[in-house]
Amino acid sequence: PSGRLVSFGYMTGSALVALPLGVAAMLVSRSEVVFFVLVAAAELLLFSIQAPVNGLLLSIVDVDLRNLAMSFNVLVIHLLGDFPSPLLVGFLSDHFFNRSLQPALLAVYLLLVPCVLMWGAGGLLARSRPADLVLDLGLSPSQPREPLPSLL
Repeated sequence: PSGRLVSFGYMTGSALVALPLGVAAMLVSRSEVVFFVLVAAAELLLFSIQAPVNGLLLSIVDVDLRNLAMSFNVLVIHLLGDFPSPLLVGFLSDHFFNRSLQPALLAVYLLLVPCVLMWGAGGLLARSRPADLVLDLGLSPSQPREPLPSLL
């Protein structure tokens, strides 16, 4: 199988294993030790997904745009993940779950379900039409390229 297909498979598989671990931590665990072990295992799997995401991104973006693509990727990860997560958990806890963190954390954790579905769909696309995963920016190697503008 191609590297892209393996990457999509790893991302989907890791999230599929992490999802029940996180749900079990929120719903089943009665001790702090079990809770933290399950959450640590789930988070380890989720954080390990970043390497295949970066590899896929670098494999589909034109060489001259890779640094911009990676920086934009990091920005979007922080804007959609790190920044709003505590606010969303607090809002859900305060307004919908009677100031209880457990159901609020579970609700946010279940946002992984669409990610798993999208990564699975990406894997199916990579398997059936691998040429569609390359971004065409309308530049061919024979065309001269103007240098990208510098921010410095």
